[in-house]
Amino acid sequence: MRKLFTYFQQMSKEENFIAFSEIIESATVPLIKLEIDLQVIQELTRRKTIQAKDENDDNYQEEPFVLINNSMVMLHVDITFDDYNASMG
Repeated sequence: MRKLFTYFQQMSKEENFIAFSEIIESATVPLIKLEIDLQVIQELTRRKTIQAKDENDDNYQEEPFVLINNSMVMLHVDITFDDYNASMG
């Protein structure tokens, strides 16, 4: 869980779409809480699409641009981990 949390923190610094992240290791089941800004993801996707189009990338595909509803900007994600193999013993 710690490695995954560290990965999310690194992504947050590089792409800036994770608005909040927290790890709760003391819980019965460890938990990572994330708050993801969908508008930032939308803008990153738009920029990458424009860049691929400008570079005449062979993998470029025109995708419909979808506007994010302002009432649904932040996506809250909780990630838990249960070591199935350890619980079997």
